[in-house]
Order: sequence, then C-alpha cells, then structure tokens
Amino acid sequence: MRGRRRRLVAWLLGLVLLLPVAFYAAYFPLTRWLLSGPKLRAIINAHPQSFRIDWGEAVSTRPGHVRLRNLSLRGSDPNVQWAIDLEQAELDYSIVALLHRTFRCTRLVGSGLSFALRSKLEPGQVKTADVPLLPPIPGFSDPPLKEPGQEFRVESNPFHIDVRGVSIDRAESLWVNQLHYRGPARVSGGFYLWPTRLAQIEDAVLQWDGGALTVGRSPDRVALSGKLATSSRAFEPINAPMPRALREFRVQLDIDLATDALHAIEEYVRFPEGVRLEGNGPKATVSIASEEGVANGKVTLTVRGGAARTRTYRLTGDLDASVPIRRWDVTGPLSFDASGMRVALAHVHGSGAADAREWWGTFEAPQAKIGRAASGRIEAHCRDARPLLALLNVDLPAWTKGLVSLDDLSAGAAVTAAPGEIRVRELEATGGKFRVQGQYDHDGKTNDGAFLFEQGILIVGVEIGPTGTKIRPLFAKQWYAKVLKEGAGKAT
Repeated sequence: MRGRRRRLVAWLLGLVLLLPVAFYAAYFPLTRWLLSGPKLRAIINAHPQSFRIDWGEAVSTRPGHVRLRNLSLRGSDPNVQWAIDLEQAELDYSIVALLHRTFRCTRLVGSGLSFALRSKLEPGQVKTADVPLLPPIPGFSDPPLKEPGQEFRVESNPFHIDVRGVSIDRAESLWVNQLHYRGPARVSGGFYLWPTRLAQIEDAVLQWDGGALTVGRSPDRVALSGKLATSSRAFEPINAPMPRALREFRVQLDIDLATDALHAIEEYVRFPEGVRLEGNGPKATVSIASEEGVANGKVTLTVRGGAARTRTYRLTGDLDASVPIRRWDVTGPLSFDASGMRVALAHVHGSGAADAREWWGTFEAPQAKIGRAASGRIEAHCRDARPLLALLNVDLPAWTKGLVSLDDLSAGAAVTAAPGEIRVRELEATGGKFRVQGQYDHDGKTNDGAFLFEQGILIVGVEIGPTGTKIRPLFAKQWYAKVLKEGAGKAT
C-alpha cells in the first residue's frame, strides 16, 4: 500500500513538473508560428483600410511579453490618414484579453519612432494643394482623397486596442501635413481605440528636445523645444470628427521656438508690398492651455538686431512683444481676444542722416481682437513723431520740425489691420506743444489719409491721396472737419 502511494505521489509530482516543461515546449513553436506567420496578422487586421498593424521580427520569451522590430501601425478614416513606425518595441500584453478580441498592452517601451498624419483632400483641392509636402504613407494612395459621400462606417466587431504605459525614448520624425519635425523627441502616455467606434487619449506627453521644425517649402528651420501634454474623454469619432473632437481634449502646450533669420517670419505673415525683413531671427515662447475646445495663454516674441527694409528706407532695432490669447475656440476659424497686447521697440535707427538719433516706442492694446483681421484700440508712447513723418513723406513747414526732437510723444488710435491692409481712425497724438490728429487707409495698393498738425496758433493739414501727398496751409481745421464728416457719412 505504501509503495502504491509513493508511486502515485511520484507520478503526480512528475506530472506537475512536466506540465510547465510541456507548456513551454509547445509555447515557443506556437508563438513563433503565430508571430512570424500570417494567421495572427489576419485576425488583427480584419479591416485593413481603417486599421492595420504589422511587424518585421517578433520574439516572445514568456507568455504576455514580446520584443518587436520594425513595428508599424496604419489607420484611416474619412478625414485623415496616419502612420506610426517603431524601430524597436518591448511590450507586456494580456493573453486572456486576446480571446475577447482586445489587444491590451500594459507596458510598451520603444525607440526610433516616426509619426505621420495627413488630411484627406477634396478632389477639387488637388490642383491648388502642395501635395508633395504631405507625408507619404505606404499602403494608401497618393494624393489622399476624400471619397464623395464617404462617411464613417462602423466596422463589424473590430479589435479593441488598449495601450498603457507607453515610453518612447527616441523619436526621429513627426510629420503632420506641412509641419515636419526632425530631431530628438520623447513620447509617453497611452490610448484606447475601438476603430470607428470609440477613442481616448490617456495622459500623453510629447517632449521636443531641440530638433528642427520645417513649415511648407520654407528653407529656414525653426529650433523647437518644449512639450505638449494632452488627455481626452472617451469620444465617438463618428459623432465628433476633427476639429469638433478637440472639445473632448485637455491640452497644455509649452514650447520655445527660435530661428536664425528674421526673414523666416515672411513665410507666416504677409507684409505690405516692398517690405522685407533682415537681420537676426526671433525667439518665441508659446504657452497655451485648452479645455473643452477653448484655449487661453500667451505668446511672447523677442528680436535682437533685426531690420526692416522698404524700397527707400531701412530700420534696425530690437523688439519685444507679448500677445495674450483669451477665449480662442480652437474648433473654428482663428479668432481670439488679445486685450493687453504689448509691443516694445528699442535701439531703433533709420538709414538717413536725419535719423541718427536713436528711437524707441511702446504700443499697448487695452482692447484687441485677432482673427482674419486684427482690430483694437492702440495706445502708443514713443520718443518722437519720426515714424509718422516718414509715412507722410512730404516737406512740412519749418515749425513742425520740432516733432523730430521730442523726447515724449503719446498717441492713441483705433486700428484695423489685415494682410497688406491697414485702417487707422481717431488718431490723436500729443508731445511738447504739438497736437496731431489723423486717419489713414492702405488697401494694399493705394494710400488715403488726412492729418492735422497744430502748435499754438500754427495749423497745417496734410492730405494723402492716390495722386500723392499735399499740404493744406489754409483753413486746415475746416478742411479736416469736412473730411471727418464725409468719412462718418460713408461709414453709415
């Protein structure tokens, strides 16, 4: 009897020891077959036009753990196409979740990330869009076109993608439409995706570490440092496509930008014809927080040793600007409250002998709004009236020359500006014994304006029109009052 028990115990012990050996003996060839063959790919990639995952080499040394080389993910919906490529990745996942058509990754550590996203184009946009500037995405046709009448199609029983604990220590290329960042970057966070049905971002952080950003065809690279932190509620892409989906996100953006050449700004801001920028490039700081689609923050800009050149004139100097951003609806056209905006110019010198004296000025906007056009009330405090006199470009009476030698000029005006256009109303400036009133329009081609200069009993008017600039020494006040009345009549 005892011998029988011993044999039974020995048999059971042997079975217990043999089962793990048998399991691992079967596990390695089975996982090698699954990871290297087409079967697992076919199960996951049931709907390759909306989501596809692939890899070059995969090794699993224990259940729920795998090391991958050349991992790639591709996705598409009616509005965008995207791609993620990883040179190396190591992840822990749930085998049980796979049985429920869920890829649940609890840890993903990787290196060598490339990310690309491009918006689909309407067929009529192809001729005007700069298609070669969009990132290429293998597996999708070029150019990326929207299909007429195409809508989000709910796939039948797609795989759930649940990824947590992401840590990518090296990203090399981040390319979104015409914005292309190349250089060191890091990514962490997680996401959930049920293709065409549900999506969520989990505490994701993208850190730029001083690489180069190029915009469009501009040859000038912008050094970029800082981070983007974001998370979202779970949302349905069908009911909340971009940009409406931004209402589901919380975003914090803090970045520093710098470029060597000031003329790089001309790629993003349209200046009046004949104006060219030169000299040292700007440094900018952007800090914006967005929640439920509404952003608030501030942008600062610094230029040291910059220059602006016209056909006949050149100004050099330093600039400091601060632009508040309030109540910007990021789901619509660019439009936000910029009240409190401030621009300061210092160490400014002109190209003529008469401009040898250094100039400075500060411009503040107690009320301002920026969108397709910028408008607001501008209050200026500057050394003298030389910029105004340069605009008039006319020989004024000798008694007005004192406007050049002032040490304190204050001015206020209502200003509206759009690319290449400007409108100034209710201009009033005082300095010393001088008073200047005026209004001015430039529509991109012609100038139209009227100014009234006063010093005690001395009064002169200056008229700017399509045929040139002329002085009105007689009955100047009456002439200016008539101009204002006619302007008010046109406005109504």
